[in-house]
Amino acid sequence: MYLGIEGIPGVGKTTACKALSERLGWRVLFEPVKAVEEAGLLKDFYEAPAKHAFVFQTYMLHARFRLQQLACYEEAPVILDRTLAGDWLFAEAHALAGNITKHEWWVYQQAYEVMTAIRPPFLLLFLDVAPEVAYARVRARARPSEANMTLGYLTGLRDRYESLLSRIQIGNHRWRGTSVMRYPWLDGMDKDENWMHDLVTLIKRRMA
Repeated sequence: MYLGIEGIPGVGKTTACKALSERLGWRVLFEPVKAVEEAGLLKDFYEAPAKHAFVFQTYMLHARFRLQQLACYEEAPVILDRTLAGDWLFAEAHALAGNITKHEWWVYQQAYEVMTAIRPPFLLLFLDVAPEVAYARVRARARPSEANMTLGYLTGLRDRYESLLSRIQIGNHRWRGTSVMRYPWLDGMDKDENWMHDLVTLIKRRMA
């Protein structure tokens, strides 16, 4: 059994995962970013997405699949920092932008269909924040890899997330039985025990 955490860049997903882990006592399986950073792929991807988007997204898809497999076989509940469903949205954005070709997108979709047959999360928790707020946070943390990220990109991702969450809720997605929760994630919420207590309570209720 595992909890999937989703959100657009700048929402504070890593902070939320750590805060929930401390209060639930569940292990976090974090996004596999370190490997692509060390390989230089993340930097190349952000500098030239039209050249590297397919390689980057294909690697991330397979890496997330390995983590989701691990989550399925854990005896105790775990927290998964972004799921395969979330990965699809980022890849789709690049396909629509022309950074991934028609044939590359077809290959990605074939792999995705096979991988998402694995057991889904019991709950998909979407940490919600206005794109303008997320953009301000991205600017403030000033990561070199995010220097070219735009407000329009974040707005488009949030719209795609809304579509994904709605499809899961109405059963128009292969992850049938997965519960969906939208939760506002404000600055400092990870240190507010009342907010965190309410969120943990809501999560535990969805486990039944």
